[in-house]
Amino acid sequence: MSAAGGALVGIMIARNSVLLKEGLAKAGETWGTLRSRGLELTTQQGRPVLKGELDGVSVEAFVASDAVHYAHTKVIAKALGRSAPVEIGVHPSPGGILGKVRSWLGQDIEIGDEAFDQTFLITGKPVSAPKAFLSDGIRERLTALATGRLAGFTYDEGTAVVTLHGVVSDADEVGLAIDVAAEAARWTV
Repeated sequence: MSAAGGALVGIMIARNSVLLKEGLAKAGETWGTLRSRGLELTTQQGRPVLKGELDGVSVEAFVASDAVHYAHTKVIAKALGRSAPVEIGVHPSPGGILGKVRSWLGQDIEIGDEAFDQTFLITGKPVSAPKAFLSDGIRERLTALATGRLAGFTYDEGTAVVTLHGVVSDADEVGLAIDVAAEAARWTV
C-alpha cells in the first residue's frame, strides 16, 4: 500500500472512531425510552444494550463494529418456543445494473407485492417460505426501515436479525426494528 493509501485508511479509521463514539453516547441517552416496553438498558464495554422478553420472544439490541470502527446496530429476537424450520433473507436491492447482476447471480424470490419485490432482494429455503411468512405488517415495517438505515433482515429457525447501518440513536427506528424482529421470531410451523 502506498503512503497516500495508508494515510487515507488512517483518516477513515479515525473518522469512523469519532462517529462511533458520538453515536454510542447519543444512543445511550435515547434508547432509554424503550425501557417502557419492558426492556432493560445496560452498557457492555461502553455500548448500550437493550435486553428483555416481549410476548414470548427474547430480544436484544446492541451496536457492533468492525476493525475499522464501522458500526452496525443489530436487533436479534429468538423464539422461546417452537419455531418455523425456514430461512429467509431480505436485503435492500442496490438498484441499477448492480441490482440486476446481484439478482442474476443469487436467488431473488418474488412474493407478489410489486413494490416490495422491486425494493428488496429476497432469499429463502424453501423457496415458498418468504411468501408464506412475510406478512403485510412485516413488509410495511421493512419498507419503512429501508428508507433509513436497513442493511438487511434474516430469519433462521426461530432467530430473526435486523441489521441497520451505523449507530442508530433514533429510538423510534430501533423500536421499529425490534417490532419486526420480534414478530418474525414468533413465526411457527
